[in-house]
Amino acid sequence: MVAVEVAEVVCEDAARRTAQGEQVMCTWRPGELKAHVSNLLMVKDGKTFQGGPYAEIVASLFTDEPTLTLEQAKSELAGTSFGPYKQLTSAFLLLLRPRYEDPVVSLKVSR
Repeated sequence: MVAVEVAEVVCEDAARRTAQGEQVMCTWRPGELKAHVSNLLMVKDGKTFQGGPYAEIVASLFTDEPTLTLEQAKSELAGTSFGPYKQLTSAFLLLLRPRYEDPVVSLKVSR
């Protein structure tokens, strides 16, 4: 059995301000995406999973951030090893906008 944890990569400040009626878009600065992804993976690894045991626990992150490009995500996340984690066995980031032929960035996680 495989457990899949899903989380959105989103600029929380821009999302909050947009919800309040402002037109705001986040420009991700170098290092911010890596730190955000690292934090999300740490939170997911710390969860208590019900119904196990699981052969794998996968973190599926997605984003619809309009200014974040696939090239930027790959450049920032390539070569980065996230972890070590006690439970996560793999992770990836899916970019929903714009439409890419292969919008998935595999994330290297360690145990």
